[in-house]
Amino acid sequence: MTNPQAHLSAIELSDSGDLSWFSGLAPAVAEVEVVVGRGVRVTVDAATPSAVMAWTLHRSADPEPLAASTGDPTLLDHIARARAGEIVNVAPLHLTEHWARRALTEAVSRWTMSPLDEGALMLDEAAAHEHTGNALAAARLVALASPALESLGQQCLDGFIVGGGAAELIEIAASAARSVDNLYWGPAVTDLSHRLEAVTAFDDADLEHMLTEFARAEESVISGHLGLETSTSVVVNLAIIPAIIDPHALPARILSWRGAHAPELIVEYHGDSDEVTISAHLAADVDPFSVEPGRVLAYAADKVTGQVLAVEPMKAVHRTLVGTLVLTSSDLSAYTFGVLHSETDMRTLRSSAIGRDLVEVDRLMLEAWNRQRSALSALHVVEAGASEETHARAQRTAAGLIGKSRTAAMNARTILDQLVAGKASESAELVEALTVRRDAISRYLVTLRTVTTPTDGTHPLLVEMLPVDPWDEP
Repeated sequence: MTNPQAHLSAIELSDSGDLSWFSGLAPAVAEVEVVVGRGVRVTVDAATPSAVMAWTLHRSADPEPLAASTGDPTLLDHIARARAGEIVNVAPLHLTEHWARRALTEAVSRWTMSPLDEGALMLDEAAAHEHTGNALAAARLVALASPALESLGQQCLDGFIVGGGAAELIEIAASAARSVDNLYWGPAVTDLSHRLEAVTAFDDADLEHMLTEFARAEESVISGHLGLETSTSVVVNLAIIPAIIDPHALPARILSWRGAHAPELIVEYHGDSDEVTISAHLAADVDPFSVEPGRVLAYAADKVTGQVLAVEPMKAVHRTLVGTLVLTSSDLSAYTFGVLHSETDMRTLRSSAIGRDLVEVDRLMLEAWNRQRSALSALHVVEAGASEETHARAQRTAAGLIGKSRTAAMNARTILDQLVAGKASESAELVEALTVRRDAISRYLVTLRTVTTPTDGTHPLLVEMLPVDPWDEP
């Protein structure tokens, strides 16, 4: 679907014959890429998964999946004309409900920083694939997540998953049954789906318990500008400083996350050997001997130029990743310390002073988005037939979460305000990029004035309505 009143942008034809379209907008939270067909990709903002920010089409790709995923058949003519070399301006597209939900699962998987029930997430992904026509991927995910489906199904039958979470699980089970109905173990999934469909009533006490779990998320406090690396303690040839991770340089949920305000890394400088030890706690549900922790690297970079000066693999010591670097200078303030995944392009690391400010902006915006999604879940989990008191409590919980979401987003915007003012006399291109991001955050802040359940397919996923138990994270 297109928005006829939105700004038009031209479809670009590359020398190789690939097509691309860019809205010229920056993401308020973070970009999410979704493959909608062979050689066809769309990019959305995690904050608004139904709104297409950009799309690309390989020179040999069929444009039909792009038209189908956006519900805009006129796009086929636009693309044919653009491939013929004509200048074609088109309005921003919006994904259909099922594709918007697929984009949401990608966003939650990539950018939710706190622990998730990974089995439930796979079930959400399976349903999204099934609804968007990828039966093979759906069946594969159902097979991988079948123990989770059985466990969650029994919890629902026993009354431990209720309200909106139960309703979503019932839909997911029906989708899973359709995905595997031709397999020998498909009847077991179908049987579970039928049993879940018979679950019709829930006790208010169960809903109250789930709301209590969401209310726990209100306990942490969001700070403003971090300035973390300015704090240094020194003990007899040992200097210790905290440092933060760049969420773009590392997959989500590998390291323990306590919010945008809390540093994940401890940097210890041993003056007698010029060595720096960087350590970080793994997330509680991550196996220290699994593949992903073994792909994490520690690095030190020049804070002025951003150039990486040292990088070494990290090793698991009990439940902590540890890496040791050798420095050429004892002036710790000249360095940026961090970690990255082995597949991260080191040229994209943001290690300069302004780069670290932008990392802080991203962390705050992820915090804002994570809390907004929790607020939506707190409302969605309560059934229409619940008591007035339960609805009131859900509203209070959501209001508290959305307030903290606004605080985080406003702090992020303040950092960008300061950067724009400080760089006004420097690069016009940089100032424009900072301004575009700030404007995106300002638009996002408008959406945080109220909390209403989305109608575009981006209502809470099952995994978002299953709060992780407090003992799952230290």
